[in-house]
Amino acid sequence: MPTIEDQLEAEIRRVVGPAAVQLRLEDQPDGRYVRVETAEAVWGMPPDDLLEMLKEMPDRAGVLALRQAADQHPRKLCCP
Repeated sequence: MPTIEDQLEAEIRRVVGPAAVQLRLEDQPDGRYVRVETAEAVWGMPPDDLLEMLKEMPDRAGVLALRQAADQHPRKLCCP
């Protein structure tokens, strides 16, 4: 069974294609989250919430659509 990291990577590839998006799981005192880095933004989200959001997005939606969906998500976190 694929790990959450594998599932997130597969969904990112499906949604943004070959665009440069980096994911990194981080543990914080208040829980685990995924740090998402693109050329224009850095943000985070709990892994299960990010996976659910990605699964609802169309194929090849692009980085801008990913960022817009994240901006509207109530569990989005700002990352330094």
